[in-house]
Amino acid sequence: MVSSVSSPLRLELMTVGEKDNDWGTITNENLQMLEGATTSYLEITSSSTSQAPTVTDYTLTDYHNLVYKFTGSPSGAVTYTVPAYERPYIIHNSCGQTITIKVSGQTGVDVATGTKAYVYCDGTDVRELVNNPASITATQTLTNKTLTAPKFADGGFIADANGNELIVMDTVTSAVNEVTISNAASPAVTATITIAVPAVVTVAATPPSGTPVVFTTTGALPTGLVINTTYFVKYINATTFNVAATTNGTSITTTGSQSGVHTATFTGVPIIAASGGDTNISLSLNTKGSGVVQANGVEVVTLTGTQTLTNKTLTSPTVSGATITTATITSPTITSPTITSPTITGAALSAGTITVAPVNFTSGTNLTTATAGAIEYDGKVFYGTPQSAQRGVIPGQQFYRLNANLLRLDSTAVQSILGVGVTLSSSTVYAFHFFYIFTRSGGAATSHTFSLLYGGTATLNNILYTVARDQDTALPGGGQPLIYGTNVATATNIDASSTTSTTQIQFGHGTVSINAGGTFIPQFQLSATNGAAYSTLAGSYFSIYPIGEAGIVNVGTWAA
Repeated sequence: MVSSVSSPLRLELMTVGEKDNDWGTITNENLQMLEGATTSYLEITSSSTSQAPTVTDYTLTDYHNLVYKFTGSPSGAVTYTVPAYERPYIIHNSCGQTITIKVSGQTGVDVATGTKAYVYCDGTDVRELVNNPASITATQTLTNKTLTAPKFADGGFIADANGNELIVMDTVTSAVNEVTISNAASPAVTATITIAVPAVVTVAATPPSGTPVVFTTTGALPTGLVINTTYFVKYINATTFNVAATTNGTSITTTGSQSGVHTATFTGVPIIAASGGDTNISLSLNTKGSGVVQANGVEVVTLTGTQTLTNKTLTSPTVSGATITTATITSPTITSPTITSPTITGAALSAGTITVAPVNFTSGTNLTTATAGAIEYDGKVFYGTPQSAQRGVIPGQQFYRLNANLLRLDSTAVQSILGVGVTLSSSTVYAFHFFYIFTRSGGAATSHTFSLLYGGTATLNNILYTVARDQDTALPGGGQPLIYGTNVATATNIDASSTTSTTQIQFGHGTVSINAGGTFIPQFQLSATNGAAYSTLAGSYFSIYPIGEAGIVNVGTWAA
């Protein structure tokens, strides 16, 4: 019988009784071919982009090697075409180009330059076993690798591209907590929402406070929430949270009814969080020397650090027993603060602007016992206590002063003294005082009286005022030098009938209790026309300021 050839390595398989004198030679060559395919190394200098091993039956060739190292400088990617015989190959690519080892007409395996691959042919094409295997000691780049529970030596580190320490791992004894780092994601999850004050949202897993969330639904959301509107998470526990219109804002209340299936979509926010076995876990960022913690290049505010706050909004802060020395606070927004018993030394408030006041008090309840040095505001009046228990009103005067003579009418109609009125608040008592000079020249010698009254839209609980007056240049003049009025709308005659009076000098003061707020207008009225109108002279003025709530009896330490 005739010898046959083995499929993978092309060995000569002799039959019994064949080639009596050639067994030794053939056997030795078969062994060499087998040895080469399992142990031998061949370096191929690549000059062509298309190469293949020589395959000859019964003959030892470059096909009979296990390891193939490609060197040289081919002009492009190299295709190394092998026969469709089952066997392994180890490829070491050092030729500067990608090598594709394949069976003709197939796709094969790409081996990048500078890497090694362990591949095999399954009789159809070349398949990958290990491509660019990682070395225990070599410096290599791992791409798309999953590291499950890798361990670092105490003080081991993750290095940057230059080999410098980037993150150093420090080992502690009996560790129970850890840091969890999560990347950004935008999951859409089913949510249930309560109709409550405030609403509570339940999901499978609550993201951190401040995470943006948008709700959609197959039906209707409860009143208070609008679909496709961005809200912000306020964390309650692992599965529930409230929502607010702004970060750390007021929790939203829901009312009415709802229907359908609701979906909450969270905007992805990368997270660095404390986790572990303990119930309460702090997250510590420790600086070195005078270094500071920063976020987006800006120093992070700490509880104990000495820092400058710029353009910060403080919502409901509490400052208790603090000592603030030589402070400059520039344009802050401080919303509903509680500042309890601080000591402030050498503080300088910034200048006000057209939109920001240097100081703005929020109305509250006055101290039960006035304290020396206190300044208070109850929504009606400012109070100051210069000495212990002696609280007094700090006048917040509104005034109007003529800068030029104001010609009035020769008429018996009611007329404004200054041409303007002042707007007063409801349920408030005001004190006021005034000084006017009226003058006229010419006209008929018609006997007339001169009366005062007050008009406007404000309604009064009561009013009392007194007027000291004189007329012409001879002092004292005729008429009534001191009178008083108790009715806002009724003219109070302050002058006896006169045919010659050309000048009226009036000054006075009083209090008025306002019921419904509105305008309050100082006015006068003549009993007859005179042929010439009076003018209110430049320098005449009216001033008024609040002294307390309507019905107030006293401020201070009055006693019988």
